[in-house]
Amino acid sequence: MRSFRRITEPTVEPLTLEQAKAHLRLRTDDQDARVLDAIKASRDAIEEITGRALLTQEWALRLDAVDVRRDGAIELVRPPVQAVLAVMLSAPGAAPVAIAGADYVLDDDAEPGRLVWGDGKYATALGAFAARPAALRITTRNGYGDAAAAVPPGLVQACYQLMATFFLHREDGIVLPVSQALEAAPAPVRELLESYRVGGLA
Repeated sequence: MRSFRRITEPTVEPLTLEQAKAHLRLRTDDQDARVLDAIKASRDAIEEITGRALLTQEWALRLDAVDVRRDGAIELVRPPVQAVLAVMLSAPGAAPVAIAGADYVLDDDAEPGRLVWGDGKYATALGAFAARPAALRITTRNGYGDAAAAVPPGLVQACYQLMATFFLHREDGIVLPVSQALEAAPAPVRELLESYRVGGLA
């Protein structure tokens, strides 16, 4: 079984409040909270649709029943992957083991990025798990960078469009589902996001 979740959020968004308000042609501050919600909703939607991480954040990937006797690479989630922060193995009846950074490398040339075991070195560290199913947890730092300027311009433009959609369709604190926001977006935006989808045209 493979599961993953975000464990830290970005500290910035692709759009500032001022940029979003200018796009929406808002001149008062009474809707600022609603605009900020729409900015975050647009970034979340783009990340969900494309399978990417726009700005620096951390993710945890868990794989159950890992066969540690088999060499190979593990496909990571939410590219681009900046770094592998930790790799932990656990199994019933054995204390968790932290795998040393020297025993694996990040292949960030691949899409969406892979953890590659280094020259079989991991086998020594995983001796206690060699004959039993193990759960592997990989923590990564993901995203194009710490600042909005690092995000590809096309995705920033998509963020403007989806932000406006979320802003215009938000009622009584209810955020429009991603599928409906995408349906309401212009066709070029949908095509652009498809081109950035992991495994898509980009």
